[in-house]
Amino acid sequence: MDHPLKRYSFKVKWLCPLLIVLGIPLALVLFFIPLNPGILEFEFIPVNVLQNWDELEKRWAAFSLGLDFLFLIVYSTLSSLLCIRTAVTLESDLGIWIAWGQWFAALCDAVEDISLVGILFDSQMGWLAIVSPTAAFIKFLLLIIGLIYISLARPFTAVRLRFRNKS
Repeated sequence: MDHPLKRYSFKVKWLCPLLIVLGIPLALVLFFIPLNPGILEFEFIPVNVLQNWDELEKRWAAFSLGLDFLFLIVYSTLSSLLCIRTAVTLESDLGIWIAWGQWFAALCDAVEDISLVGILFDSQMGWLAIVSPTAAFIKFLLLIIGLIYISLARPFTAVRLRFRNKS
């Protein structure tokens, strides 16, 4: 199994730090957008949340959704790179599959954002209220799998590298 980022995972040393430097401010801005109920609730129960927002909060939500399109590129690429680096070091295809899952999570995030924009701007398509929570659930599930893989496998990569260098 191959992944388009595999050839860059170790050659381009500046890519992971760049994605971290881009991702942290984006995550902070998204986190501190003044919405009550927040954007996470909007992802899972959009119609109920929309009824509680005034016009200013709807504008903040629209801004948040627009910014999320940039953030999804950053987080999915960073998590994919980390999964690939771990998989290459461990000589395992599991991390490559999980890296593909991170990009699929970004696709789900885009679908979710598009459906939320439709709901936010008064779309009469009731099925959008089902699409958003479904896409959000799949997205978070795949991201959690990626984070668990990275968290649990990274210590093994350090041990493997240490033994490989001693040989």
